[in-house]
Amino acid sequence: MCGRTNRVAGRRLWHGFGFGWLIALLLLGGASPGVDPAPQRPATEGARLIVKFNAQAAPAERKALHERLGGKLLKVLRGAERTEVVVFPPKHDAAMLIKGYQQSGLVEYAEVDGVVHALDGKPEV
Repeated sequence: MCGRTNRVAGRRLWHGFGFGWLIALLLLGGASPGVDPAPQRPATEGARLIVKFNAQAAPAERKALHERLGGKLLKVLRGAERTEVVVFPPKHDAAMLIKGYQQSGLVEYAEVDGVVHALDGKPEV
C-alpha cells in the first residue's frame, strides 16, 4: 500500500510541474525562445527614430535639426559613427519626421527605431 501511495504522489508532483509550466507560458504571453518581445515605451513618448548624419553635419546643425522637427536626442549609438536615437512627443508622424530629416541634406538615413523580424513570413522564391 505504501508503494502505491508513493507512485500516486509522484504522479501528482509531475502533473503539478506540467501545470506550472503551462501557467508560466501563459503568463509570458507564449513568447518563443530566442525572440525578444517589443520593448514597452512610456505613454509620453511618441515616435523614436535612428538617424545617421553625413560627415559634413556639424554637431550644432544636428542639434538644430532635432529641435526644428520637435525631437530630443536620447543617445548616441556607440560604435556607429554619427548615429543618434531621437525621441518625439506623442502624435508626431514618423513618416513625416523621416521625410524632414531626408530633406535636410544632413543625413545618410533616418528610420523608425523598432524590432525587425528577419524571417517574418514566407520566403520569396
